[in-house]
Amino acid sequence: MKKFISTVLVSSAIVATGLAFTAPEAFAQGRPGGGGGGGGGGGQQGQTCDVNNFDPAASFCEGSFDGNDVNFAAEINDVFGIGDLGLTWNLDAKIDIESSGLVLSGPNTLDFGVSVLYNSTTEGSQGTWNFGTGLFDEAFVIVLKAANSFSAYYFEAGTSISQGWWDTIGTSANRNGTAAELSHISLYLASSPGGGDDDTSVPEPATLLGLALVGGAFGLSRRRSS
Repeated sequence: MKKFISTVLVSSAIVATGLAFTAPEAFAQGRPGGGGGGGGGGGQQGQTCDVNNFDPAASFCEGSFDGNDVNFAAEINDVFGIGDLGLTWNLDAKIDIESSGLVLSGPNTLDFGVSVLYNSTTEGSQGTWNFGTGLFDEAFVIVLKAANSFSAYYFEAGTSISQGWWDTIGTSANRNGTAAELSHISLYLASSPGGGDDDTSVPEPATLLGLALVGGAFGLSRRRSS
């Protein structure tokens, strides 16, 4: 097991602002019967995700799925049955849990951060997540990968949150029901269709008045120069 540090963080927002996370009571007390390490008790098995594997809860979730979330951005609309929304998805950040620490990849435009907690109860199966900004105008999906499975959690557009908790119990667990250690966490951001429509939008009345005045000025200038 990776026991390189009791709590590891990747978030400039946490460092800069000193945000304090208060664990919900269920997390603070530990999962019933979860005293063993995440890797004990035999092989891992997939679980069924629950929106409450996150706090605040996700809008909805799907999984767990076997394998890795490689190229998952192209599958999100189908997985969640939201193809009619016409959303385009991109991987914005991926944080891998390595023996040397947390490895961040992707543009990370939303300043996504995560902590992983290691003790006799959690063994890397729980932690915190946060954004550098709270209100996000577009939908986003967070994927938890643990052992040989991953689960996807969908948060609707306009979700006013900036920090919370995650738990891999809805992703993978051993035969004793103990959640598996996090392998990586990924953030996918959506963009709405018609992003370029602003260029062809109808000007507001005040804008039309300004254009009329400018046009009149050009007309006077041309008359004076002729």
